[in-house]
Amino acid sequence: AVDGHIAFLGRVTDERVPSLMRASRVLVLPSAREGYGITVVEGQACGLVPIVAASPMSAAPDLISDGVDGLVFDPTAAGLVSVLADLLADGKQLRRMARAARATADGRGWDGRALEMEKIYIDLVAGRRVAATKTGSAIIKPTRATGPGVLDGATASRSEVATDHAPLLGEPRW
Repeated sequence: AVDGHIAFLGRVTDERVPSLMRASRVLVLPSAREGYGITVVEGQACGLVPIVAASPMSAAPDLISDGVDGLVFDPTAAGLVSVLADLLADGKQLRRMARAARATADGRGWDGRALEMEKIYIDLVAGRRVAATKTGSAIIKPTRATGPGVLDGATASRSEVATDHAPLLGEPRW
């Protein structure tokens, strides 16, 4: 029975969510359809162990390492009860996974995401430059070192991108 163990609060204000999360031990996300699943990351940041439904229509399982910083369960009542009961019965595992969840969330801050995206863009530009060198033509003409669209000291407008390299990244969308 869940009486006395689980509180069904209904809708709560945004201001109240962080304190409720900090007062909890686990975050259960039983929905089969989730986009990015920001709730999972927020729960991890509060030190909660996320328990999410396995579903091909949800990104939530991709945000955790099953058994390390969260759990993925078979999306049935029995599946949820099984993983939840096992986790709550093992305080040592719960604490270990809570620490791992917090560490995972710490690695998902905006600074880390921005650096990852910057690396992707730099690698993309470097790859296009290598391809251009191999074919003997330029893809991006360096123009100026500052301003919008600048990456690695170069900027490109539509007219400056060589059209013979479209197969490298697909046809331009402009």
